[in-house]
Amino acid sequence: MTDKKQPTITMPDLKHEGENEGNALYVMRLVQQPVLPQDAYSPNEIAHLLGISKKRVYAYASSPRHPLPLRKWPNGARGSFALRDELVEWLRDFTTLPEPYYPGPGNTDCD
Repeated sequence: MTDKKQPTITMPDLKHEGENEGNALYVMRLVQQPVLPQDAYSPNEIAHLLGISKKRVYAYASSPRHPLPLRKWPNGARGSFALRDELVEWLRDFTTLPEPYYPGPGNTDCD
């Protein structure tokens, strides 16, 4: 039996000389299993991409108003998927930009 070694992650030391310990800035986001760009995504991958649960993905897919475009295999085969282009289009139609964070040209009401 072979022992698999766990990958080690080394945190870089981003502190500069003369900087206080409390003011040190550490910025690193660790993603254990990234979802690679592909032509079709499974419900698990969609949930991971959007940061929601798999249950929520199926709830969006069964929505009568604007369903998430999940496709199923013919003849009742198990599994479903969404095509990348349809998923992107659904996200553009389903989501909105928060207006206070994106002021238009000439709008200087930002604090």
